[in-house]
Amino acid sequence: FHPMYAQLSGAYKTENEDIIQSVVYGYGIICQRCAKDEFNKVKEQVLTGIVTVMQREVNEDNEITYDNSIGALGKYLYYQSPTDENGLTMTIQFIKLLPLKHDLEEGKAVCKEFFAQIKQENKLIVNEQTIPLIKDAIKRISEHNEKEHFLEEEEVALREVMSKLGM
Repeated sequence: FHPMYAQLSGAYKTENEDIIQSVVYGYGIICQRCAKDEFNKVKEQVLTGIVTVMQREVNEDNEITYDNSIGALGKYLYYQSPTDENGLTMTIQFIKLLPLKHDLEEGKAVCKEFFAQIKQENKLIVNEQTIPLIKDAIKRISEHNEKEHFLEEEEVALREVMSKLGM
């Protein structure tokens, strides 16, 4: 595991929003691409960084970074699939935060993966406790897409998911 990843955790303490945004986006990539045994070596640092960014008050200067932190959380849930109670709590929180409203490119990518996870019936994402939340999120995503037209080619996937959920 490259030592650079461990060093990244300190970068979110900077005042430079571009650095913070890049680091939190990178955390998502680490979640997506690392094998679970490798990820476990930096799990605490990565999750602390993501959560720290998510807990800041959202404003015009950091709204893109905020959306990237939500995307990173989604990648953690999708690719590292925590099986503890905290995993379900984070999944519920993640679903409630959809759709992303500031970074439309990241919003599209997050929706694409969210739809794929629903279609694949990822048990962490799609379960008895989350189905009502997913339906609400799909409605919000659809409404946001009507205003922003950010999904483009993902509109077919949106309709497929809506059909799968009986919406």
